[in-house]
Parts: sequence; structure tokens; C-alpha cells
Amino acid sequence: NQLVMFALSLGLWWLLLGSIEMALGFFALIFVHEMGHVIAAKQKGLSVTMPTFTPFGAYVQTERCRSASDEAYVKFAGPFIGGLASLVTMVAGAAMGSGMMIQVGVFGVFLNLFNLIPLDPLDGGGMTQAISKWFWIPGAALLAYVLIFVAGANVFNLLIGFLIGQQAYQALGEREIQRSVTPSYFALPVSTKILILAAHIGLASGLAWVLFNKVAFLNLFAAWF
Repeated sequence: NQLVMFALSLGLWWLLLGSIEMALGFFALIFVHEMGHVIAAKQKGLSVTMPTFTPFGAYVQTERCRSASDEAYVKFAGPFIGGLASLVTMVAGAAMGSGMMIQVGVFGVFLNLFNLIPLDPLDGGGMTQAISKWFWIPGAALLAYVLIFVAGANVFNLLIGFLIGQQAYQALGEREIQRSVTPSYFALPVSTKILILAAHIGLASGLAWVLFNKVAFLNLFAAWF
């Protein structure tokens, strides 16, 4: 079943991106992103599955974290490792004179930056819920802005927005229950919350700078080309 789903997903992204090479590169970066979660979960002693691919990306299933800080760590690892892999892909593409590799890397940077939007079920939501439950408000506004004005309000993006919005609404209810049943889960020292916020802002800022300054970023490694 997983092979069939992978094949269908690859076929969809082949159509969307226009080439099998782009689709394979995109899926490779998604795999690296998800393996970041897998590695972090194992570091925290949590049971975790290998990545499962869907037409909208991929996911892993982990054992419930013991605290919001552990959850933030596992969530952060995906866009951190995936973001680094995307940057490496961009630089390798420039060194090899491959515009396609650069495009794949840029798409990966966007993907990992998108995942840092502070709204469950995205990785940024899992991180920022450790800081404050109200992060979903700017997260929802940012999601709408990105899908409508940045990515473009086409049918596919609106469908993604609808699915994320549906899951976000469900997650809000689940978080409220979690806060009332196990308040200790979110009882973190202020210093830990500051560290999580700094990690989130730092990674998001770095990826955003690269996304909007691609030439300047690649020029940093021009001596290697």
C-alpha cells in the first residue's frame, strides 16, 4: 500500500512540477525532513515510524512526547535537517551548474519555512504551543497570506489550506483537552520557552533570508564553483 501511495504521490508531483527529476528531488528532501523527526524522536527515547508518503507530502507517527519541550525538539528537527539539506542542494546545484538542482533546493527551503508557520499540525505549531496557546492566531493569518498571496490562490493550494485548516481546528480542541488534563505537559521554565522561541525565529529568519536572497546566498560559496 505504501509503494502504491508513493507512486501515486510521485506521479502527482511529476505533473505539478513538470519533470520526474524535480519530483524525485522534492521527495528526497521531504524524506530528509521526515528523517529529522525520526532521529530526534529516537534521541528522546520515543517510538517512531518510518516516513509515509501522501500526495501532500509525508508524515511519521511518534509515541506521545513526555513534555512540550520534547515535542518542540522533535518538531524542530524536521525543518532544521530538511532546511540544511535544501541549502546543500542549492549550493551543489550551483557548483554543478544544474539549475534544476537549485530549483529543487529553493523549493525545499520554501517547504521547510512553510512548516515553521506557528499552527498545528505544522511543525511550527508544535514548537510554539510550548510557548503559548495563542500562537495559532498569527499562525492562521500567516497560513492564509502565504497560500493566497505568496504561493498563489490556485485550487491545489486552497485545498491544502482547507485540509490544514481542518486539522488545525481539530488540534485546537485536542490542545485544550491536553492543557486541562495534563497541565504539567506545558509547565516549562521561562528559559526553555525563550530557547524554543529563539530556535524557531532563528531558523525561520535564516530560511526566509535565503528564499528571498537566493543569489546573495549562492555568492557566499562562489569560490567553490
